[in-house]
Amino acid sequence: MNTDIYLSEAQHLRRITTFAGHFDGQGHTINVSSDILFHTISIDVTSDIALRNLNVTGIVNLGGGIVRSLNSGVIENCSFSGLVEYGAGIAYYMNGGNISSDLGMNGGIVYLLYGGKINNCKIAQGATITGWAVGGIAGYMRGENSYIKGCTSHANILNAQYIGGILGRISSYSANRSHVTDNILHSSRA
Repeated sequence: MNTDIYLSEAQHLRRITTFAGHFDGQGHTINVSSDILFHTISIDVTSDIALRNLNVTGIVNLGGGIVRSLNSGVIENCSFSGLVEYGAGIAYYMNGGNISSDLGMNGGIVYLLYGGKINNCKIAQGATITGWAVGGIAGYMRGENSYIKGCTSHANILNAQYIGGILGRISSYSANRSHVTDNILHSSRA
């Protein structure tokens, strides 16, 4: 990608339903309006990088700021700023793959974490997150082999039934099968 893109100016745009390739944003920004950029990311080799060096900004009504469902592949050094009305900054649902970023995110990284790894992500100061189960990094962890490691959250967390600075809620099934370690919390909760 060689320049910033404003999808709100495009007409008859359709989101990418299933993505199984490689996309390098080269540090540029895509501005979205009301819909997610990618619906599903599924790559044959789970360690392959799917998205890297991409900033997304705008308003998303439902889902993740960048992808609705991450099933495999790596999202590396991508960020979201703006508003996600129901979901999280990067992905709504994660069932595999890996998200790592040293860029500041406005909102949680993943809403429903069913599997996969979230490494070294940072939630920016001034971010506000609301919803049913809300954490500075992930809302609800349910599944085996999920990891949240080395993340930092500065988010303000409001109006949730289940609230946590890093993780909003964890199922009893996941409690002994997943790992939340070495995270730093600067969040405020109300």
